[in-house]
Amino acid sequence: MDFPLRELTRRKFFNFLAGFGAIGVIAMVTYPLLNFLRPPRRSSESASYVEVGTLADIPEGKGRDAIAPDGEPVIIVNLTGEGKLVALSKRCTHLGCIVQLMENELYCPCHGARFNLEGKVITGPAPKPLPKYELKVVGEKIQLGGPLEVV
Repeated sequence: MDFPLRELTRRKFFNFLAGFGAIGVIAMVTYPLLNFLRPPRRSSESASYVEVGTLADIPEGKGRDAIAPDGEPVIIVNLTGEGKLVALSKRCTHLGCIVQLMENELYCPCHGARFNLEGKVITGPAPKPLPKYELKVVGEKIQLGGPLEVV
């Protein structure tokens, strides 16, 4: 049984490949562009809260390590004299090293960046303050949510 085949010339084959390549290039440019133009999601819209301890667990001026619902390492600090809590990412904004609580500041051991207990940069090379996370107190229990900054 003979099936007639269309004649496929070299020119038709290369035109076919060029067409597929052009479609691929358009897709590679369009997808990131559309993601850039789409409004950012706030993680708090979809984030759940995790219980990380009680108010009695964190004395004034001290901190407690926790893991946020998005899996990021976070430190919860009880600010001295103000009686308020703040949750900060433990990732340094310079190169992503994990910061440590030292006396009254957060210190990055990789390149020496220092942050105050509210996450603001004291000394570089960190270019930005530490991102803050949502925190709520229900009764005596502390609950940690997603980042407050736009992701």
